[in-house]
Amino acid sequence: MVTQRINDGIGLFEYPEFLVELMNTFEVKRTQFIIQLGFTPLVYPQATHSRYVHLLGTAKSAYLMCDAMKKNGPQYIMNDSFQRAIASAGMIHDIGHSPYSHDLHNIFNHYSGLTHEELASQIILGEYSFEESIRELPEIIMPKHSKEVFLEICSELDSVPNVLKKHRIDKNIVAQIISPPKRDTPDHIGKNKFLRECIDSKIIDADKLDYYERDSRIANVSQTYFNANSIIPRLGLVKDSEGNFHLAIDEGIIEHINHMISVRKYDYTNIYTHKKAEINRAMTYEACKRFFRSINDLTEKGIDIRSISRSFHLLDDMQ
Repeated sequence: MVTQRINDGIGLFEYPEFLVELMNTFEVKRTQFIIQLGFTPLVYPQATHSRYVHLLGTAKSAYLMCDAMKKNGPQYIMNDSFQRAIASAGMIHDIGHSPYSHDLHNIFNHYSGLTHEELASQIILGEYSFEESIRELPEIIMPKHSKEVFLEICSELDSVPNVLKKHRIDKNIVAQIISPPKRDTPDHIGKNKFLRECIDSKIIDADKLDYYERDSRIANVSQTYFNANSIIPRLGLVKDSEGNFHLAIDEGIIEHINHMISVRKYDYTNIYTHKKAEINRAMTYEACKRFFRSINDLTEKGIDIRSISRSFHLLDDMQ
């Protein structure tokens, strides 16, 4: 089994083979060129970390959370198959993010009609791919020779659906962990609600455990430091009256959870929604709106922006 020890900026972790292969897919590598905090580095110049390191950290937290749930029971529920699915979801939950992360996602979501979670789900299920997104881009946005380079890179790297299939990780479960199923779609999660809660819940999940700690540390906002390792070992599973299994929190760490919530409040006020970053976000948002409105005038034949909106959604910051 091939493993790789990586320091993600918070600590060392030995990533198992399936996570190593996922982090080396084209879909995940693209996030190296998407900044985690959008325009926040205008206020905190050192906070230039990419969404890629956040994915590494989320996968690590998810894997360790599963170890804790195995230990804290019921042991017959959490198994290796679920652990691989949850950790994989942590590694790829943001592969559908648009440029500049959350700062511009509303406008890209508007034109594509998809959230970044829904787009990630389509990629995971093989319903859409980066190769398609590159081919669909008009040449005025990406010239022919640039397309050829990107398509060559795509052909040399593995893809998320292939890695999941190789390691027998259920793509349907992973997709529904990231994006809840629609009404006409079979529910592959069923009573195992903890599968989604490990990545996306209202209070605590692997995603939040990583970015609360990471963003505070890198922005060097000492008032909000907290250590996710004080929480993860005390997580477990509980069965409700309807037979559903949920992520559970040991009552002995309620103070740590309260601190985490206070960290979130402080970060949103002083990092994520800082006035200077908000001004630049608003100006760039307006520039994008004007671009999308005028896209049909860029070529003689005109372009239906909605028909290629997913391609724009999957550009990186530099593009």
